[in-house]
Amino acid sequence: MRSLTFVILPLAMLSLLVGILGGWVRVGWHIEGMQLASVNHGILMLGSFLGTLVALERVITLNKWWAWLAPFLMGFSLPLHLIGQPKAALWSLAMGALLYLLVTFLHLSRSVVRGQVLLSIGAFFQFLAIAVFLSLHSYTMAVAAWFLAFLFTIVGERLELTRFLPTSKKALFELSFWLLATVLGTAIYHSHSSIWAGIAFFGVAQWLLRYDIALLNIEKSGSYRFLGYALVGGFLWLAVFGLLSIIRPGTAFLYDAVVHSFFIGFILSMFLAHAPIIFPSILGLRGKPFHPVLYVWLILLHLSLLMRISGDLWAVAELRKWGGLFNGLSFLLYLITVIFLMVQLHLKEKK
Repeated sequence: MRSLTFVILPLAMLSLLVGILGGWVRVGWHIEGMQLASVNHGILMLGSFLGTLVALERVITLNKWWAWLAPFLMGFSLPLHLIGQPKAALWSLAMGALLYLLVTFLHLSRSVVRGQVLLSIGAFFQFLAIAVFLSLHSYTMAVAAWFLAFLFTIVGERLELTRFLPTSKKALFELSFWLLATVLGTAIYHSHSSIWAGIAFFGVAQWLLRYDIALLNIEKSGSYRFLGYALVGGFLWLAVFGLLSIIRPGTAFLYDAVVHSFFIGFILSMFLAHAPIIFPSILGLRGKPFHPVLYVWLILLHLSLLMRISGDLWAVAELRKWGGLFNGLSFLLYLITVIFLMVQLHLKEKK
């Protein structure tokens, strides 16, 4: 079944490309024929791209044919969107998300560790977000569940990757407190009470900065240092997201700043940090693709997001427009570089 990777991964990458093009249209760039992609920008990025990759990463280690349906159905939502079948695309995503939730339960039944528990909670919120969007077709109503879905997934993966490092019971209790607070705060996010969610997300960010190994990685060299800087940058954007959420997003521009400080600043930074680990694992390659040029795309991502959010906060449309353009370009150039480095790794392996 592993050969399905070469069907699912291209679907995820195409979802990313179409989603970025749609995002550029949304910030003001004219791209012929991308109006449909603009309308579906959010669901393509959060479901068809990120949702597919997260599910694919988890099914690789399972010897269960049905598990592969989770990332396949989520990735297959892209062609359904492209042929003008948005309802079918959302049902495909929902069924894939439900199967992914079952996949996390299967992992949990084999090994009950704190990271796995959080991954299952994240999978539940991913399914909930898609179900809410399917029934209401409202990003503003579904986005709160997506915040929780990716927060729990990222924190779960960080705990799983560092499970052999000692973490005090006091620190774990504090993390549990902040995560529970995010759930409770997000539950009333749409009741003019975003301040509580903002404080809770800020609490998780400061915990990660204190207890994750990101700062230790910065003291190393090569890919480990890059990993550390990408993680720290993501944690800082999570803190910014928390602070921005305290300000009730009363305008479309402020809402844009809140949403993208999380999904670009936090989530895509986490993607940049983990991609050199995840992609070789998915494709069965040895080694980690790394080159110092990756720093260029990481820095460009952060600077362009800062430009975009500045445009949001001061209502300068041109800053938003150019910031949004370079958000997408930096991410695409990063992926092209990683793909090129992986091809080099593969050619070295063949020798």
